[in-house]
Amino acid sequence: MNKLFGVLFLFLIFLIVDADDYGIPEICKLEQDSGTCLALFERWWYNNDLGQCQNFTYGGCYGNENNFRTKLECQQNCKICELKMVVGPCKAAIPRWWYDNGECKKFIYGGCKGNDNNFKTLEECQKTCNVCELEQDSGPCEALFIRWWYDKGECKKFVYGGCRGNGNNFKTLEECQARCQYT
Repeated sequence: MNKLFGVLFLFLIFLIVDADDYGIPEICKLEQDSGTCLALFERWWYNNDLGQCQNFTYGGCYGNENNFRTKLECQQNCKICELKMVVGPCKAAIPRWWYDNGECKKFIYGGCKGNDNNFKTLEECQKTCNVCELEQDSGPCEALFIRWWYDKGECKKFVYGGCRGNGNNFKTLEECQARCQYT
C-alpha cells in the first residue's frame, strides 16, 4: 500500500513540475512595469501568460528586469525557443516555422493565439534560436551520455542526463564543429 502511495506521490510531483513554466527564467515571469519616470523609451517585455514578447513604453527609471531593448533580446533571454509548438484555435492555414530541440521545423499555424516559438521564415527561426549560443544544459535526468556543446569558439565535452536539455548538444565533436564552428 505504501508503495502505491509513493508512486502516486511521485506522479503528482511530476505533473506539478511539468505544468510549471519549465525553463523560463524568473525575470521573464515578472509583470510589465513602465517605471515611475516619464521618458518614452520603446522596450520589450515577456508576457508569461501569452508566451510572447510584447512592446511597451518604458519611463526610463525603476521598473523591473523584464525590460529588453529589442524583441530578439527578449526572446533569447526568455527562452522562447524552448516553448512547445502551438497551432492555436483559429482555422487559417499559415505555413510557419517553430524551433524543436536543435532544429527549425515547419508547421501550420491557425492564425491566432499561439506563442513566440512561431516564425515566418526558416531564416528568422535560425537567427533567433541559434543552438550554438545556448548554455550547456545536462537536463534533469541521470544517465551518463558523453556529448559535446559549443562554447565561445570551441566544442567541449559534457555529460548529458538523457532527457530535456537543449539543442546545444551534439553526439560527436565533428557534428558540433559542423554546426557551430563558423556561427
